[in-house]
Amino acid sequence: MTTLTMGRVFRSVRTWNDRRLARTAFAKFSDRELYDIGLSVTDLDMIGRH
Repeated sequence: MTTLTMGRVFRSVRTWNDRRLARTAFAKFSDRELYDIGLSVTDLDMIGRH
């Protein structure tokens, strides 16, 4: 693989992992805590998809 391709792969993996960590952190919040910061459980699904 070229350096450019490896860079894209690395960025993709890093982005995936960042989203995974965010989902894990937000999943620990109660519905009330999510509401307090302007999120809902359905918003967590969107974090996983984008």
